[in-house]
This record gives sequence, C-alpha cells and structure tokens, in this order.
Amino acid sequence: MLVYPKLNPLSLKEINITEFTGIDKRWNADEKTLFHSQNISAFALPALVTRNGRKKVFSAPSGERITGIFSFDKAYVTTVLAGVTRLYSGDDLSSLSLIYKAGTEDTATSLICKAGGNICLFNTRHEGEGSNMLVAHNGDFTQTERVSTPHFNDAVIYKNRLFGCGRWRIFASAYNEITNWNMNEERIDIEARAFEKSIKCESDFTACTTYKGHALFFTADELYKLGGKDNSNFELVKIANYGCVNRGALCESGGILYFVSKDGIVGYDGSRVWLALDKLCGKETDSTKTILCGKGKGLYLNTTTQDGSCLYGFNTEAEGYVREDDFAGSCAVRHNGNVFFADNTDIYKFDVLYSEDAEGNDVRNLEWQVITQDICDFLPRNKRSSKLEIGAYMPFDNLIEVFVSYDGGDYEITHTISGVGYKDVCIPLTRANYNSVRFKLGGLGEAQIYYMRFACNVGTEEK
Repeated sequence: MLVYPKLNPLSLKEINITEFTGIDKRWNADEKTLFHSQNISAFALPALVTRNGRKKVFSAPSGERITGIFSFDKAYVTTVLAGVTRLYSGDDLSSLSLIYKAGTEDTATSLICKAGGNICLFNTRHEGEGSNMLVAHNGDFTQTERVSTPHFNDAVIYKNRLFGCGRWRIFASAYNEITNWNMNEERIDIEARAFEKSIKCESDFTACTTYKGHALFFTADELYKLGGKDNSNFELVKIANYGCVNRGALCESGGILYFVSKDGIVGYDGSRVWLALDKLCGKETDSTKTILCGKGKGLYLNTTTQDGSCLYGFNTEAEGYVREDDFAGSCAVRHNGNVFFADNTDIYKFDVLYSEDAEGNDVRNLEWQVITQDICDFLPRNKRSSKLEIGAYMPFDNLIEVFVSYDGGDYEITHTISGVGYKDVCIPLTRANYNSVRFKLGGLGEAQIYYMRFACNVGTEEK
C-alpha cells in the first residue's frame, strides 16, 4: 500500500509595525519604538517620515557671536563682539539690520523686553554699579535713558508694569512707568508705586512669563503664580514643585505652557501641572543649557547629552520623541508662526517645505537613519526561515539601504531600495540561527517608511 510521507507543519510568527511611537531606550522597550533616529520628524508620528528642510536666513558679521533671538512686534537679535553687545531688528529674521551698538564700558547682555513702543535692555552694567537698564524710547536708540535696577535673570510685562526676577526676589516698576523703580516714592496713589517681594525658595529665580492672564515666576525647583492686582496685595503663590532650568527652556505650544525642569519637560494648562516627558531615556543631559521652542502639536528640544549636542522633536499628541541631529543651538524663537534656531553664528528657519522653497533648502541632501529595537522576545529557537518586509515612499530618485545585525553583532547590508514612489519589498534573511535581530535603515533625501513586517517560519521542535 502506497503511503504519502507526512510533513511537519510550519507556522508563521510575525511582528507588524504600521505605527511608530518614537525613541525608547529602556530595557523593556516595545518593538514599535526606535532605538535611534537621525533626521526623522517627531511631528509626523506615528508615521516614520524624514524631517522638513532647514534654510539659513541670517549670518552674523565676522567675529560676532549670536546670543539671543526674540519676537515682539518685530524680530530682534543680540550678538556680542569683543564683549560689546549689538542689537539687530527686522520684520523677519531674514531682513535684519543693526540698530544699536553698546559702548565699550557696557557688559554683554542678551536680556531684552518690549514695553509699549520702548525697547529695554537689562544688565548692561556690572552688578552693583547701577544704571544697568537701558531704555530706548519709542525704539529710538538716539533717545535712550539709563535706569538703576537690580540684575535680572528674566523680565516680563504684566498689568502695565515691567517685572524682573533675580536671586530670590521679584521687582516691578511703578504702574505705567517702566523707568520708575522707587519703592519708597512718596505719592498719593501708593498702590501704583514700584514693588519688591522677597521669598524663601529652594533656589534662585530663573525665568518668568505671562500665561492665560497670569504672571508666572520660576525658580530652578518651583513654580509660582503672582496673585493680586497692585503692590498692596501682590503675592506669590506656589503651584508646583517643578522649576524651569533657564529662561530659554520655556514656551507655549498648542495652548499649553511647557518648560524644562530638572525632571524633564513639564506641561501646565492653567490648572494642572504634569510631567510630559521625563529625562531622555538613556541620556545624561545638561539641562541648564536646554532650549525649548514650540511648533504646532509639539516641541523642539535642543540639549547637551553625554553624546554631545542633540536636537529632539517631541510630539505632544503622540507622546513620542525622536532625535533629529547633533545641531548645536544657542537660542530659538517662534516668529510669525515659524520656528527659528540659532547656533553661534547663523540663524536657520525650520520646517521649510522643499516644494514651497527649494533655494538653500537642505532636505535634498539629508542623511537620515533609523535603528529598530532588538527583536527577540517571541523568536523561537527552531527557525526555518525569516524575512523583513518594508513599505517605503521616496518622492525623488533616492536610495534606501537596509542593514541587519544578528545577536548584537556588526551591521551587514542586506538590501538596497531605489527609485521613485511607493516601494514594497521583501528581504529574505540569510541566517536562521540567531537569538535576536535588529535592523538599520538609512538614505539620502526625503523618504517615508509606512510599514515594517518581520516574520519567521517555525518548524516543529526536534526531539
């Protein structure tokens, strides 16, 4: 009697990733997260898309170092040359012109504020020498006034007063008189005179801002809200044990106020305070040098880690972050709805679409990369074959290189995807005997990875 041979059944195990949740360096990270990224956009999550372009819009003259960029009615930039402050202004950060050069006796400063039509520069004299606030009335630096104030770490306009904070004290000018800081002035409307408040706090004041009709003051460890309406009842009320590390680490995005604390990025909506992103997983950061800037539904975070300077994007809706690159920013601002970052010498406009502005756009030469987590939890010992399927889109004729690493070893190139448009490829893996596998994808120019699927055929266990 003829009997057909009996075949052992094969089963298929697979992991299918159509949504990516950003970087996670924790030991128990999900396979849908990334171990590393370069020039990937956090604001496209859960899609895996290369970032938009950047365009240089201003270069400081030779020898000058950019120390601050600001957005009031116009754009303002402070630089320093041989210890001397210079101030530029323009309708946009691409149309700046020099409007003020400080004297050689002045100290370098990057703290400015716009009060009505007046431009105020602070800390222009050495501490203790007085007359260290410079006011350009109606923005005209041929009509300036020197005013004696304390040194401030930050300043803000609130309730028709100019407020400044430094060390453990806050100060306010007289009502509607930004040059009047006399707290002992004899006047009938005593509630309108200048104000000072000292408090016992964990650390010095670092920043201040206005949000939803209130003035907020930050130390490095705490957040306070200013109550009251005049100097007879102004009072600081502590609302959180989260502080802000510096005045550049504070911004508003999507109606939420975000700031960088020692514990990570904190959100505040006027009633609730929460830790939106803890310290970057696996990275020791120097938070005192961190810069924060808002963009639509997310944030840019520029900080210094153990690997050097890093620029991250944080998607506040998807609650995921990715690393863009090693951009070494010194300051940032959002002006006319656009994000601008500066390093020591140049200012760049971020998120420039190539289809709308191709000249000087860096996106066509963008080197991007993603590295997956180790895939190991569900891998059987008895594998018969395995494969990686990738769905990709390239708007221009580019290349995507695919590498594989077995058991933490060196990366081996296993496939190259080329051409224009949508590509669906299946890449057989040449090795069967391994306990973990990790993939690295990289290319030049714009690209999107819209799914990754890893699968292996499993045989019956050998006896």
